[in-house]
Amino acid sequence: MLKQDTAPANQEPPVDDKKLRKRERRLEERLHVAQEGLAKAEERLRRAQVRLQKRQSRVERFQKRLTTMRQQSEQPPPTSQPVTPPTPTTEEKKVVVVVTAPVAESSIPVEETLMTSQIEALNKVRTARAAATAAEEAARVAAERAHDAATRIEHLGGGRHLLQELEVLQQEADKASASAQERKRQAQQAQQQALALGLSPAETTQTSVVPKDEVNAEQSIIISSDDPDLLIIELEDADEETAALPPPSTIMEATHLPPPPLVMEPTNTTTTTEQVAFPSTEDAAASEIR
Repeated sequence: MLKQDTAPANQEPPVDDKKLRKRERRLEERLHVAQEGLAKAEERLRRAQVRLQKRQSRVERFQKRLTTMRQQSEQPPPTSQPVTPPTPTTEEKKVVVVVTAPVAESSIPVEETLMTSQIEALNKVRTARAAATAAEEAARVAAERAHDAATRIEHLGGGRHLLQELEVLQQEADKASASAQERKRQAQQAQQQALALGLSPAETTQTSVVPKDEVNAEQSIIISSDDPDLLIIELEDADEETAALPPPSTIMEATHLPPPPLVMEPTNTTTTTEQVAFPSTEDAAASEIR
């Protein structure tokens, strides 16, 4: 009797197969979710590495540009060497001193003022042209940003905050295009003034040498605000932020709006009553016979 009583107590209860299957299913689901998270993390890591390489290349370009600008600022401005005329003979010296000395003295200040005015006009032309090209580049980048935002809104749906962002980007693009047109007009005016002073079109179109003292501040502002590389970096960061957003189904769209109030238009009751035709008794009888 004691052996029969102790035998079932030592045996372990059988585990239900359904519970095991449920546990196995849960573990498989968790494993699947973990694998998906790992794949997404690897994809984000790959994108971050690509962005890091791009930014490193941009930093190298900025460093090269900075070194060239420093070298240009350290170099002294080119000075025109005076042309030494041939030494005349004694008789020619007498004639030249008597006849052409007053003319030379009077022409020196005129030539100096003309040269200074030409140099100033050339510097203005180059400065205005550099500013115009930078403004056109900034307008192009702003238009691309507005276009990207519009396409993003088409894919994600018409959220209110996205529409506000699109309006802001469109306003920035309009301002940038207007400033680009203004800078272009100023560059054309400066070029016309330079041509009026006697400069050739080839000299006005050359923009390799830019004046240092007048344009350093403007170049720093253009590089810091309207540099296309920096704007491209901002666009990439914005794209990454939008990629991290939830799917469009979770975004609250402003589609459930109350219907517009109905406006009751005044109608002429007399005309409507006159247009209504009541059936006569003969027509009613004919319809009953049919």
